[in-house]
Amino acid sequence: MLPITHVLYVASGLLLLGLLGVVRGATSARALHGLVLAFAGVGLVWAVFARAWGDAGGQVFAALVLVIAGAYAIVGASLARALQE
Repeated sequence: MLPITHVLYVASGLLLLGLLGVVRGATSARALHGLVLAFAGVGLVWAVFARAWGDAGGQVFAALVLVIAGAYAIVGASLARALQE
């Protein structure tokens, strides 16, 4: 198993890339993708700490965060596309 610090480095990288995508996103689709990356980083932190503490509820919450982020990206992308036409 990987040390928790390695996973936290990956999660912080995802969060920073996501925030950079939100700030520098020229289009709304890029900003939405950046937001999903940021949510993925946060979900990864939740899942890794839940596994470290032996709590299955935290992993379920992390999965829920990722599902909501994906749904948010799909709805936002479809709205952005509909407004462009």
